[in-house]
Amino acid sequence: MPGPDNTILNLPAPQSTTAWLNSFDLTKVKDSMMLTALTFLFFGNAVAESVRTQTKTITDLSDKMVEANSLMATLNLALSQTAMTDSVEGYLALPPFATKEAAQDYTRRYIAAGATTDVSESNSVAKNLGFNQTGPNSTWRIYTYRTGATKLNDNLQLSINNYSSLSQQSQLVMQQMNTRLGAAMDYVTAGIEKWGKLLQSFVDNLRR
Repeated sequence: MPGPDNTILNLPAPQSTTAWLNSFDLTKVKDSMMLTALTFLFFGNAVAESVRTQTKTITDLSDKMVEANSLMATLNLALSQTAMTDSVEGYLALPPFATKEAAQDYTRRYIAAGATTDVSESNSVAKNLGFNQTGPNSTWRIYTYRTGATKLNDNLQLSINNYSSLSQQSQLVMQQMNTRLGAAMDYVTAGIEKWGKLLQSFVDNLRR
């Protein structure tokens, strides 16, 4: 949320609530009510920023889990090929790629998901995943071998487990922050009520 417009003072308007709050020096705020309000705003804004960060983290982790599950499903189809062994490659059930670059880009998805760092352009039983042309001027396809595909699957499952664990941790952090924010709000509200009663008592004494 942007801060107030300072154009009347011929000053640039802050771009965010954080920038606006940071323009205050709490050590120079003499009014106790204002200091309480600003302190709460600082705390609330910090919590809000952290919640936004955690929310994005959870969303990103969810996207990664969806991607890993999709790649795993494709591998499982390859593993269902009875002809695939450790010496006879099996091709992933994907439409042929028109270029080498497109095939290579697809294999990078497995690397990004933590399945492997071992991708080859040429057929090799030492590789977990590769891409090749079935003939001159033909399209490109992704291949793997049985042991390699199984290893890829295992690595993807580990990635999914890690993503899930990190997501749960982020959700727990959010819950803890919300609990602390609620407690802080109760504390500030009680403080404001107490301050109000003291002020009213002061006014009543002046009237006597």
